Amino acid sequence: MLTLNAETWTFDIDLQETAEKLISKAQIPGVRTEELKLRVENNVLTILGEH
Repeated sequence: MLTLNAETWTFDIDLQETAEKLISKAQIPGVRTEELKLRVENNVLTILGEH
């Protein structure tokens, strides 16, 4: 699911946790991987990018 408005997109994301790391996988149409920025604050993952 991808929801788009002027400032926020909401999309499905798959998360997998291992002993060493958290792996996230998402498809974000129109945004290249190298254009994304990931941020974690207060246990919240934020993915930023421009379309």
